[in-house]
Amino acid sequence: MYVGGRVPFGYTVEDKIVKINEKQAAIVRQVYNDYISGMRLKDIATKLKKQGIKTNSCNDWTINQISRMLRSPYYCGKVFADNTVYTNIYPPIISEELFDRVNKSLQTGKRTAAQKKEVDRQLNNLVNAVANGIFSKTTNQKLNELEQEKEDLEIKIARQKAKTIIPLDADNVYNWFLSFQNIDTTDKLACKRMIDMFVNKIVLYDDYFDIYFNTSDDENKNIKLDNLEDFEEIEKEQPSGSDCSHLVRITGFEPAPFRTGT
Repeated sequence: MYVGGRVPFGYTVEDKIVKINEKQAAIVRQVYNDYISGMRLKDIATKLKKQGIKTNSCNDWTINQISRMLRSPYYCGKVFADNTVYTNIYPPIISEELFDRVNKSLQTGKRTAAQKKEVDRQLNNLVNAVANGIFSKTTNQKLNELEQEKEDLEIKIARQKAKTIIPLDADNVYNWFLSFQNIDTTDKLACKRMIDMFVNKIVLYDDYFDIYFNTSDDENKNIKLDNLEDFEEIEKEQPSGSDCSHLVRITGFEPAPFRTGT
């Protein structure tokens, strides 16, 4: 019997019995599946807003509210009270397996970030110590160890972020490319703007360079091509024709002139 209080999103109460609100439950499942497929909390909130989906208070969803939803055991049918687990109060909306996978992922991301922050703090302390004339072999060794640990954590965080890249809708991509088919390739400003649309940044090294291509309006999402051979292999797989042709070809460090057909 439900004794009162605010009912979590996805549920309703009828005759003091907690029941599933099927319309809201579908949204809860969407949130869980979106997160486990790689979407960030911010992206999930944006998606819900675009869909016109509001909270029980008729407000837009926030990152914190989505985080609480993903961490709530109610959705897999569990209630914890007085060191006891009750499984006969809230009917499950998602499986216990999905709940565990989501929360393991949430914890991993949080721990990797709480670790990087601590490493940054220690590095700052060492840098300040060196600036004040405190330097020894031990200080140098610790500094190198922290730099390596920071690099490892940044790689780990980057890999986690890479999982958040959302597959693009084929129709939207096709229509987007069509919008470039009549571009005036003699207009340098137009060509520059088109490069800005495709290329996020180019990072140059001594013997190679990385190209980051935009995949959405969020500039932090990008695809890294490790070498030219990868790009050439992708190009070979593309069908010919003006609607699907590449708009820029890589030849060394500078892009060759644009083309709108083959």
